Amino acid sequence: MKKFQISRMAFPISILCLTVITTLNTWAADSTYQYYRFTTTQTAGDTMIQVSEFDLINDGNKVDYTNLTVTNPGGNSPGNEEPSKIIDGDTNTKWLDFNIAPLVFTFNAPVTIDSYNFATANDSLGRTPISWTFEGSDDGATWVEIDSRSLVTPPGSFFTFFDNAFELADLSAPAITQFSSDNTILPTTEGFDLTWTSLNGISADLAPSLGAVAASGNTVVNPPADTDTSYTLTVNNDAASAAEDLTLRAVTQSASTHRYFRFTSLKLRGGVAANSIQLSEFRFSNGGTLVVPSAVANPGGDSPAGEGTANIIDGNDFSKWLDFNRQPLVFDFGSPTAIDAYSLTTGNDAPERDPVRWIIEGSDDGSSWSLVDNVSSFDFPVTEARNASFQASSFPVPANAGGLPTGNFPIVDSFRADPSIQLNGNDSDLIWDVLLTDAVSITPGVGNTLPPTGLQSISPASNTDSPYVLTSNGSNDTTTATVRSVAQGAAEFRYLRFTPTKVRSYETAVGVQLSEFTFANTGGAITPSSVVNPDGDNPAGQGASNLIDGDTTTKWNDLNEGRLIFDLGSSTEITSYALITADNSPGLDPVRWFLEGSNNQSNWTLIDNVTAFDFGTNSARESAAQSVAIPVPAQVDPVLFYDFESGLQGWTNVLTSTIVGSSTEFASGGSPFVGAPGAVGGTNSIGPNPFGTAGGDTERDRSNETMLLRSPEFNIVGGGSLTAYLIGGQRLNDANPTSAVSLPAASNSGLGQFLGLGLRRVSDDSYVLTKERSANGGVWEEITITAVELAAATTPGEAYTLDLIDYAEGGWGWVGMDSVSIPGIKAPVTPTTPLQIIDVVHTDTGNNILVDLAFTSKEGRSYSVFSTNDLSLPFTSWNELNDDVPAAVGDSTTVFTVNFNAQVLPLDEHQFFVVAENP
Repeated sequence: MKKFQISRMAFPISILCLTVITTLNTWAADSTYQYYRFTTTQTAGDTMIQVSEFDLINDGNKVDYTNLTVTNPGGNSPGNEEPSKIIDGDTNTKWLDFNIAPLVFTFNAPVTIDSYNFATANDSLGRTPISWTFEGSDDGATWVEIDSRSLVTPPGSFFTFFDNAFELADLSAPAITQFSSDNTILPTTEGFDLTWTSLNGISADLAPSLGAVAASGNTVVNPPADTDTSYTLTVNNDAASAAEDLTLRAVTQSASTHRYFRFTSLKLRGGVAANSIQLSEFRFSNGGTLVVPSAVANPGGDSPAGEGTANIIDGNDFSKWLDFNRQPLVFDFGSPTAIDAYSLTTGNDAPERDPVRWIIEGSDDGSSWSLVDNVSSFDFPVTEARNASFQASSFPVPANAGGLPTGNFPIVDSFRADPSIQLNGNDSDLIWDVLLTDAVSITPGVGNTLPPTGLQSISPASNTDSPYVLTSNGSNDTTTATVRSVAQGAAEFRYLRFTPTKVRSYETAVGVQLSEFTFANTGGAITPSSVVNPDGDNPAGQGASNLIDGDTTTKWNDLNEGRLIFDLGSSTEITSYALITADNSPGLDPVRWFLEGSNNQSNWTLIDNVTAFDFGTNSARESAAQSVAIPVPAQVDPVLFYDFESGLQGWTNVLTSTIVGSSTEFASGGSPFVGAPGAVGGTNSIGPNPFGTAGGDTERDRSNETMLLRSPEFNIVGGGSLTAYLIGGQRLNDANPTSAVSLPAASNSGLGQFLGLGLRRVSDDSYVLTKERSANGGVWEEITITAVELAAATTPGEAYTLDLIDYAEGGWGWVGMDSVSIPGIKAPVTPTTPLQIIDVVHTDTGNNILVDLAFTSKEGRSYSVFSTNDLSLPFTSWNELNDDVPAAVGDSTTVFTVNFNAQVLPLDEHQFFVVAENP
């Protein structure tokens, strides 16, 4: 085979350090100085620097900052972003310096530290330091280096400290300061140049095969073909040893000939926290000669003006392509064209947007694709340098991409049913596209050796949800698409309320959007007279009225992911409805929701419940999803949904912690906790409060008394699943709680910790089911108790609660929750001794009729208000006006106002009132 050669003048040259040295060694040493200086030598890509908090630490605790001042000699900071902001205990403030000058910490007397840490700020992660020196001084003039770092991977989110504090090195221990290769992936005909350096090393070993080497040196290695080889460097001296790993891949190179080539990013450097993908150039070559595509497309992408796909093949390393939807690139060469190498070049900023895992596929028709290359088994060490090639040489195209190692793949690009909801007796289509596999199976009854991309007609059973399960060859993971068959029903109301409970990309998406929302009956289309989005947060020109203007080029976008209320003008029958996608961002498409009806906007009746599975919303833009038939009422499973946008919504803190000196409990809010993650939907979520302090990851991870947040009591009704979203830590393989009374008083450092959910039977206080996250992480995970699990563990008519439980400590020793969906109804509340209403005040303002109900209350509790016009009716038939009235703070009396005009309540139906304290 011809030796791979390519002109290095044709591509930017970037020599990479393939191993990021984040910790010099594991032996920490004390340093005692009156002055400390932190000097940034490289940021993550920007031309300025910012930090929100900086901790100087000794024995695990932040040192006393009472007599500390921070200066920035030579710096240039805005007036409200001065150096003092990094020691104010608030990650929502920051220090910013346009000049990237040093920080100097000055105490009034010598202070001992053994480590330090700092947190990212609010907007650009590219301004975070990734290389620096840290020094100490006795007089502020003569400085001694006590630590230095190079190319440290920064956190992938804002307001976030590095995972581990940086320990000061014990200079008697060995430290590896460089272990690198000029390339990570090369043809088998080329050798890899390894270079390494160390401090205090006497001897070293390089595995596999090379054995004893000098403590600092270089060599050429030739790893075996078509596999990933991990090289380990171990440096020793009489005190200790240090080790680092480095992964290299040698491939058998060959040309691949296709008209189309598709690049799909599988992972970005910043993970799901990255809001977009970007590259400045993508170059192809054959035999060392540059081959330029005639066009490039980005189906489903969302690019800002001036940052479209044309920039990626314009030969200019300083223009770029950026896509907020992180969709594939499709290169068109006009006719079948051979390539044997390719090169990627980073964008100008935001390293978190760099792809670190990807695949390339080829096609002759733009429809059927074959694998050309896969870089999917490890995170490629993409250079932190901006506008620079990923490695010194271009990537060789392998002769057998499918034979290369892969990560957690095959991956399912899409699997959905169309339609997802249909009338009994009709067929649906299953549509799928799976990457990195040669075949898939779909059960029940679809097929065992199906192509990785396909469409198959199915005939699901009537009056039920029919799940179909896809499994790829080479994977144990499964993906489910569900079809629901219903009998045609009808609903007749004036007001219709639509509540989205999940969007397609809930892990990363902020908001929900649609271009149109339509209703129909047997007489044809029905256009609402108006629509509102209470508590919505709509960008300019993207309000709810766009949903009924008949124009798919306008859209409704709500950053709060809130409810819509349609007014039909009068009570009107509907038999179907449809959602139409907006112009961009498929991740913002709703895939779960419920629809309610009302004639007075006070009492709502559930019309349709699509919360048990992900609806097969088409990712095509400005496209009508199928028409969804209104089912007969008997087929609509009830749902209790808690988004915590209006507080705890009846959930109560049963147990709180006071170990840290003040009450720590679960709370709801947009950003109530320093450094807390954002909500999975809307602006609010549940989390431990306080979440953290100026000391960083403190309260949320400390040893704490058990915390327990409990839902209102409910009965399981219908055949749906219970879902909730959790973020934070996990304690898999630890002992799960069996009852609320058996919970330990506090967390401990060994096994037996728990973070997660418990389904509690009220009658005996036992947990019939428990669920946790599958891994630690700052990304929301959908936790599901399936309908089958619920049926096996619960009894009809029994009352249950869902408990959020925390008795864990240490790193990731915290848990947050959002968007809880329960298939059931609230357990009946029958007050044996209703609270006394001590005063009733009636006011008629001419525009509003108000009734103020004053009742005795207890701070911290919540109350339900009921009314009727007929005292002979059983209490279960009374109207529930509100199920979550919070008690007034610091008072024994609470006032609840009934606004008859605003709530469209007829006076003659609400003559008598009762207030009951919630369980």
